[in-house]
Amino acid sequence: MTPPPPIQNAAPDVAQEIPFHRPVQAKVPMLRALREFPRLIRLGPRGLSDMVIAAWELAVAHRTLRRHPVSTLGLLQSNRAESAGDDLTAQQRQRIARITYAFDVVPPRVPFRSDCLVQCLAGRRWLAPWHCHTHRHRREAR
Repeated sequence: MTPPPPIQNAAPDVAQEIPFHRPVQAKVPMLRALREFPRLIRLGPRGLSDMVIAAWELAVAHRTLRRHPVSTLGLLQSNRAESAGDDLTAQQRQRIARITYAFDVVPPRVPFRSDCLVQCLAGRRWLAPWHCHTHRHRREAR
């Protein structure tokens, strides 16, 4: 059986929109995540709290992205000028390292989409109380 021919566009001057499909994000299966729970316990109270906070911040960022357009989130405003002369203290560097580790471990294990934009928003929100200024890098399409 042959498939029916494609339907011709009634208005050729109107460009047809091609729907944008993001690739499926690789997630860790639930059973594997449950088997990894003893390793999380070995991280200690601080490491475990970092993982819980990372999951919470990712959930808040995911919800924010679903409810607001990206243009209203202030991502296009760079605070690089504010932080150009700031040197990070050892405590800030340690905190950034812990947050980076948490964002390496948690996103594949949460049940919702947590790609780079969600991680960017979550990281900015998590670092804001400690005055660790952030900036994002935007890749231009060529």
